[in-house]
Amino acid sequence: MDEVDFRIAGSDQIASAFLRRGCVLLRNFVDPAALARAYEVMLQAYEHIERKHVSPVHLRQLELPMYSDILFTQRHHELLGKVFGGRGYAIDAHTISRRVGLVRQPPHWGLPLAPHLDAFFNALEFTVNFWLPFQECGIDAPSLGVVLAPFDEIVSYTGYQNGAEVWVDPQPVKLLTRFRPAMKAMCCDSDPAAIAEMHERFHDQIWTPAFQPGDAMMISNWTFHFTHTTPEMTKSRENLELRFSSSASLADILREHGITAGEASAV
Repeated sequence: MDEVDFRIAGSDQIASAFLRRGCVLLRNFVDPAALARAYEVMLQAYEHIERKHVSPVHLRQLELPMYSDILFTQRHHELLGKVFGGRGYAIDAHTISRRVGLVRQPPHWGLPLAPHLDAFFNALEFTVNFWLPFQECGIDAPSLGVVLAPFDEIVSYTGYQNGAEVWVDPQPVKLLTRFRPAMKAMCCDSDPAAIAEMHERFHDQIWTPAFQPGDAMMISNWTFHFTHTTPEMTKSRENLELRFSSSASLADILREHGITAGEASAV
């Protein structure tokens, strides 16, 4: 089950698919009127900051509501509760807005992103990320591409070894020395060979669906994802990345859900 209608799918069903496949597309995830309000909050914040991303710290400084406070109902929190269990969770500091176009437009707009894991940069602790676009995307505007794969396959491919430093980088970036050098070449340098290697390994598991406003892709910091673009995608796209986290590791979450497979048990 890669795609469901959030209005009718059960939280258990969604959580199970997510934790076994690395992601799940949630159609009709948020109310369109609420999405419009969140968009207005983002635009209001951009009037006051000169950064690419509007994050929770900016919203608090501007005394604006959190995106999820506008968008989420009890049903959304029930889903997060199913994933995180009884330990609780909180809005992650890396919750952000993003604006993407094929041409850089400082200061708020960025270029397409190469394949990566959020675990390369943000935190190794397990994070749930709801990727929500404000506009239609995937046809004439850049969208999101994901790799549908069990987490143990991702862990093995990246060379992750329970948080240990696996190589010495003379110019280290964030957490990337916990992963094999090809991961930095792929996501930071857009190295063609490293990207081609990833596409060859996961060629039949790469998914680039089209999105409507209100849809969301539920991913984690251990889900490979990237900006999906084609020459026909001449429009720009704006989106939110609503991240939630606890102190639990990937192994903690999978173990508590009875999922034991390969190297994932060592994370």
